[in-house]
Amino acid sequence: MGKYDYEHNSMFTAGDRLLDCEILDDFVADDIVQVTATVLGSLTYDTTIGGSTTVPKFQVVKIKQA
Repeated sequence: MGKYDYEHNSMFTAGDRLLDCEILDDFVADDIVQVTATVLGSLTYDTTIGGSTTVPKFQVVKIKQA
């Protein structure tokens, strides 16, 4: 498996989108996954260099190791 470096970010949530995200419990940083998701809209957040970024936001329906 390779490491992918994308210039775009995305936000994936699951469960109640706060604490109940059991579907994501077995996944960690740098895992390569295949996701089936529903588009929720967008999320804007502040960056560490003082700007802001807007990314697509998804609700995970199904996820598995790629």
